[in-house]
Amino acid sequence: MSSQASRRKGLFVVAGAATLALSSAQTYLTGWVGERVLADLRNRLFGHLQRLSLGYYERNRTGAIVSRITNGCNSDSNWEAMTR
Repeated sequence: MSSQASRRKGLFVVAGAATLALSSAQTYLTGWVGERVLADLRNRLFGHLQRLSLGYYERNRTGAIVSRITNGCNSDSNWEAMTR
C-alpha cells in the first residue's frame, strides 16, 4: 500500500471522527440551550404569578391556572424538541 493511500485513509478516519464529535456537540448544545430557555421562561412566569393580586386568584380557579401554565410550558417544550 502506498503512503498516499495510507494518508487518505487516515484523513478519512479523522474527518469521520471530527464529524461525529461536532454532531454530538451540536446535539448537546441545542438541548442545553433549549432547556435553559424553558427554565428562564418558567422562572419569569413564577415571578409574574407571585406579583399578581389576591383578587386574581379569587376570580380564577387554581386548577385552571395550573392547567394553563402546564399546557403552555409543555407546548414550549414540544416546540423545542421539534427543533432538534
